[in-house]
Amino acid sequence: MASLDRALAIQIAEQPDPVLRNLQITWGYHQLALGLTARLGEDNVPWPAFGVWASQTAGRFIREEGLPAIVDDLVDGLADGIDRVTDRLPSMLRPRLHHAPRDLVQAITGDVAAQLALGNQRIWAELGPLFLEMNEVLDGDRDFAVFAEQLRPGHASVGGQAFLHEGFTHLLAARDLSGKARAERIYAFNALIGLHEQIRIQAQIEAALSAPVDTVIRVLDALDDDSDDGWLEAMAERAVAKLLSPLVEVVTVRVRRRLTRHVMTFDLPHQSLPLGRDLDARTTVFPADLRELVSPAALMVEAIVDQSPGTLDGTAAADWADLTERMDFIVDVFRSRQQTPVLLRPPYAPDQVASLLALQLPAGPL
Repeated sequence: MASLDRALAIQIAEQPDPVLRNLQITWGYHQLALGLTARLGEDNVPWPAFGVWASQTAGRFIREEGLPAIVDDLVDGLADGIDRVTDRLPSMLRPRLHHAPRDLVQAITGDVAAQLALGNQRIWAELGPLFLEMNEVLDGDRDFAVFAEQLRPGHASVGGQAFLHEGFTHLLAARDLSGKARAERIYAFNALIGLHEQIRIQAQIEAALSAPVDTVIRVLDALDDDSDDGWLEAMAERAVAKLLSPLVEVVTVRVRRRLTRHVMTFDLPHQSLPLGRDLDARTTVFPADLRELVSPAALMVEAIVDQSPGTLDGTAAADWADLTERMDFIVDVFRSRQQTPVLLRPPYAPDQVASLLALQLPAGPL
């Protein structure tokens, strides 16, 4: 069976089929996790292991599984809301949502899939090769300063990689530590890598969660473009669209909140975590090594990303498109499950891996 190297990592990033690419990325993250645990031990789960299950969760939506029912309800709700606002307008000026194609729900799920596939690809293309190079640093075969020269300065929102630089610095320091000191450095590494990649895919997450509304509006625009209305009717329709703009903004936020509350989960091999609910403090506690953070590295990271430091209360995200809410949830997942060995489990059976590396969709549950 093939092992992951830089050439294969790049080949995976360039795979044109988004479903197959997602499966290969998920497998690739597991290979990266194994590479790090081989060098740092299996006591602490590194970021790529969390990436395995995040990528697999995204795969459900990339394959367009499990979304149409809730989208159907959301489209109906949007139509009802527009009707209530415009029921006093002349019929010729009302938005013609009831004329939208019957495959509108399919169009929405397709838009969600496309955005998540793009985010999945973007993270892997940037981080996959870097992690493989970092293994050489951890082995002592490459100088960290030389490795770090390729990392761009600046914030992730403008293409910088300062969080990656700092995160990899903590990972290197963890190599020479043990026990609690190593655990805290790996926690800081996990959080900083997570923060960087979440910033990098902010636009894709916003677009995916706003897709139910955006797609409806796009269809309405297409219908208007194809209409034979006169110039007066067209001007009137544009005026009505401007009046409806605040409603669309409100509905978009409500749609994102409903998806966060009722649809979005982070599916781990042993449990599914609803993103719109607090992590269960009754059954989950921070591991002993991370119960009280003492190192400057871990405390600094906690101050940056954790809105509910030291507790799992208040971790629920109301709107997953909100970066601050999202990171508050994610960093507590990292901290509370950093020493959960089941996360190192392979996502696919050996025959499934053989198929996806042969550029074939594997049989069986994914």
